[in-house]
Amino acid sequence: MRCAKSQQATKLLVPVLHQHWQRQKAELLLLPVALVVVLLLVVLVVLLLHQHGQRQEVELRVRLMVLLLVLLVAPVVAPVLVLLL
Repeated sequence: MRCAKSQQATKLLVPVLHQHWQRQKAELLLLPVALVVVLLLVVLVVLLLHQHGQRQEVELRVRLMVLLLVLLVAPVVAPVLVLLL
């Protein structure tokens, strides 16, 4: 009787663990993909600024780089802040 209950519990637990593992795997893949997208945006903005010519102000470049840096760091910092609050 005890063995049957154990097998039944195992049958119920395995799908739950599998779903949890799939969710964790998806979350782990999300961050690198987001970082690559943000880095590509940074490269695009830098190329566009360079191509636009030297008339652009340095201040604008600095502001854009700071904004992109914030966008890059925000996905990493946000979960930590949520855990601390």
